[in-house]
Amino acid sequence: MKLSVLRLAAVGLATACLAAPAMAFEPKQDVDMIVPSSAGGGTDLNARTIADIIKRDNLSPVNFQVINKPGGSGAVAFAYAATKSGDDHMLVPIAIGQIISSYALKWDVKGKDMTPIATVANDEFFLAAVKGRFKDAKEAIEAAKGGKITFGSSQKGNSDHLAYLLLNKYAKTNFRYVQFGGSGEVMSALLGGHVDVGLFNPSECIGQVRAGTVVPLASFSAKRMPGELWNQAPTLTELGYPQVIAAETRVVLGPPNMDKDAVAYYEGLLRKVTDTERWKTDYIARNNLTPMFLDSKETAENLAEVIDKRVPIFKEAGF
Repeated sequence: MKLSVLRLAAVGLATACLAAPAMAFEPKQDVDMIVPSSAGGGTDLNARTIADIIKRDNLSPVNFQVINKPGGSGAVAFAYAATKSGDDHMLVPIAIGQIISSYALKWDVKGKDMTPIATVANDEFFLAAVKGRFKDAKEAIEAAKGGKITFGSSQKGNSDHLAYLLLNKYAKTNFRYVQFGGSGEVMSALLGGHVDVGLFNPSECIGQVRAGTVVPLASFSAKRMPGELWNQAPTLTELGYPQVIAAETRVVLGPPNMDKDAVAYYEGLLRKVTDTERWKTDYIARNNLTPMFLDSKETAENLAEVIDKRVPIFKEAGF
């Protein structure tokens, strides 16, 4: 009798084990966050904020360590990620402009080769000038139709460059693009009178705007930015150019061929991060970002739309 009971118990246990669903993915080792730029930039800040919140709030059993791999406007990081195909312990926080660059600048590894995880924030763009240089955005745009107004920005083939191309295309301006290595150099050139206008994210010019030395003329966003420093600047849509919308959207990708359960894990983890009060106050509000969260599917759809609509702008410009 006892033997029969034991046999039945064993059979029941075996059946239960076979019927039990597979364990959901959970990282077994530290996760590398490959940042395609040097320390101190917007993408680096984004990655370090995510890693810090995960650690402080105990949102994962492992550490998330930031590794900077600058070079080629992001091409170096993409090429490295491609060598780690199927690695479920790697994330690539990146700006959407660098994903655009993978097509506009013909990198070997393109945005479509990577695994979309989530979109976590939007960093708006402003056209700005030294106080007194122009009365308003309309005056700057009219002046640029003569072709002698310089437009300072960083890099080519990215979101900054896209904003410039869209403005020239749809406002019929002839701004002359002056490329710099970063926003700090653009600001120095603007304050020194070496360029007439500059393109900035709010966090890149907030000190000068607060001091009253630089004025935001217009935003490239769909709606006016909130806050007394920004809401006086009209959108370019309001000025009659609804096609001139650009922003530095913050996206997190995985390497090629990441497992779907790993994607689901990181998507859920990033949603938890963006729901924390620290993210909302210390990252979004402090850096004047726009809250935004898209899951993996939505991120893939948004990236496909952006590539479809934006890359042809670079082709028209000869890229």
